[in-house]
Amino acid sequence: MPEGPTLAQLGEGELIRRLGAFAPPGQFDDDAALLGAAQLGAHPAGDPPLVLNTDVLVEDVHFSAATMGAADVGWRAAAANLSDLAAMGCRGAVGITVALVAPGDTPWAWVEGAYGGMTELLAAHGGVLLGGDCSGGRQRLLAVTALGRLPAGGGPIRRGD
Repeated sequence: MPEGPTLAQLGEGELIRRLGAFAPPGQFDDDAALLGAAQLGAHPAGDPPLVLNTDVLVEDVHFSAATMGAADVGWRAAAANLSDLAAMGCRGAVGITVALVAPGDTPWAWVEGAYGGMTELLAAHGGVLLGGDCSGGRQRLLAVTALGRLPAGGGPIRRGD
């Protein structure tokens, strides 16, 4: 029998609060991580901090092949991340990395469509595909990490601001 509450019992908010105990203070206060001098070492004077965000879309949880085409899945994956960067005060994205997990019988056309949807969104809103990783698995999953930069002199928008 498991010890303590399950993830379903905790809920997303409490899970994030608890995960924050493993990171520097305040790092989990927003949807995206703020990377400044404390996390990266000193950065050049006047160089605004970087913002990093990751979202995961899992087949049969966040999307279904029966209701959403591959290009729409890719577009949604990139949009979720760029939206979080914008919420933090970024005016655009530097780029994204993508981790793809998919069963071996996934058609290339699905992968091509998903990456096409991501690059379509990036072309419209800024940023490029910076790289990523691929692995086999039982269901399709896209884990997208977006990197943005706050405008010069701007600070992050914190929850509750």
